[in-house]
Amino acid sequence: MKKIITCAAMLTAAACTESGPDPVYPGLDFVSFSYSAFGGRPGGSFLAAGDNGPEDARIALGDWAGAQVPGSASTPVMVLVGSRSAAGGTYDLLVIHLPRDARTGAVVDATLTCEAAPDCAQISLGFGLTSWPGTAEIACTVRTGQVRVTTRTERRLFGTFSGTAVCSGAALGETQITGGVFDVPLHTLP
Repeated sequence: MKKIITCAAMLTAAACTESGPDPVYPGLDFVSFSYSAFGGRPGGSFLAAGDNGPEDARIALGDWAGAQVPGSASTPVMVLVGSRSAAGGTYDLLVIHLPRDARTGAVVDATLTCEAAPDCAQISLGFGLTSWPGTAEIACTVRTGQVRVTTRTERRLFGTFSGTAVCSGAALGETQITGGVFDVPLHTLP
């Protein structure tokens, strides 16, 4: 019960601390973070929650959060996704590409030029999407940052992320991504 209360408080504070050995909170599938003002757009927070399920764990618009590992061992990446409903029937989307073999304790640098090579991560944000694949009203990619995999099991991925993102589209500029936390189901795709 303490774990659930601690993590529920985290949904608004965007930080989760746990002194016990298991920092994974079953049933709370989410990705959250805060971002600073940029290009005339006010800062805010992002929360995507709900499991999309193993058959539908591919990138899709809706209200969900999850991670996927392609079944083929030759694919070098796993993908963490958070999608949430936004104003005007649009969606906001967070996509983090991580090295496929990132395990518990891994700290992976996120860069603008990373193509999810074995030693880096790529964090992208899209605000105002109407379809996937599609073009976001505002697209941001982390220029410098970090993803920390706190716990990875066969079925769950838990960790933190932060960075400085460069944005284009309807709002230009840089935004600081802080307090990023994910606790999501990890699906292996066929």
